[in-house]
Amino acid sequence: MLIRNIKSKEDYQRKIAERNRILEVEINNEKYLESMNRDYTNPNFTPVPPVAKTQTELLNDRQLNIDTFVKNLIKLGYDPQLSNDLARSFSIDEVVRINTMWGYLERFITKNFNIKYVTPKFLKNFITNFLNELQNKIDGVIPENNP
Repeated sequence: MLIRNIKSKEDYQRKIAERNRILEVEINNEKYLESMNRDYTNPNFTPVPPVAKTQTELLNDRQLNIDTFVKNLIKLGYDPQLSNDLARSFSIDEVVRINTMWGYLERFITKNFNIKYVTPKFLKNFITNFLNELQNKIDGVIPENNP
């Protein structure tokens, strides 16, 4: 802000004081606007309600995930009864994770194992170790046996 048309020393002091007062008002306005933007809550915002499923729907989802896992094992060439027993031995969270990663698991199993000779215990341990290793990679944990 330029100070012009000064007629006396008092005029200069008065214009300096006016300039300082205007700058102080501008600073206070900026602080007020910043606080308003920081504390703003949208009155039109409606929170998304949580998904509420009935117990029957949850059981159907669980059964659908287990059935998908069993069908994947049968498609792979595994015995239907052993597939069903194996699917029931996992928790529902593990089954969901297995179904999510099934494409990779299927390629790895068909490439490295003959499914006719794979026991349920071996397959359960293999899948459990696979899920643990995947979770460790997600969490950023490096296994101890890696240099």
